[in-house]
Amino acid sequence: MRIMGLDLSLSGTGLAVLDEHLEPVHLERISTTTKDGSTVERSDYIATIIGERVEKFHPECIVIEEYAFSKSGSKLGELGGIVKRQLWITTGVSECWITAASTSVKKLVTGSGHASKEDMIAEVNAQLNLTMFDRKVSHDNNVCDALGLCLWAADKIA
Repeated sequence: MRIMGLDLSLSGTGLAVLDEHLEPVHLERISTTTKDGSTVERSDYIATIIGERVEKFHPECIVIEEYAFSKSGSKLGELGGIVKRQLWITTGVSECWITAASTSVKKLVTGSGHASKEDMIAEVNAQLNLTMFDRKVSHDNNVCDALGLCLWAADKIA
């Protein structure tokens, strides 16, 4: 089963696709800044790219990290809503995704629900043997979180 993981963020959304053997097919960080426009414009840009990747890679499972509580929570909620609408438009299926808590993902990948970003990066790279990918991408914490989401989904589906 092909799995897509999405770690949503206005500044750096992590996107990862793993194939049925948990081999990485695509890793990407989608970046925007406040110079790129309003929250809605930036969210639309990110959602459009995600929609294009869904059309290109045809994931059978899409997993999105649940929202964390922060000062930018409402902006993240806007991004999440726009992305979920794009997923519905692209796939034709409402609720075509599942969500996962970051603590559950961290616990599965590292053994601790409160693992640091560095621990997640090290474990994800070790478990998936990401030496073939550009180090800048495979060591990006957003991309590693997206990969962790894929591993979490594979574990839950198995």
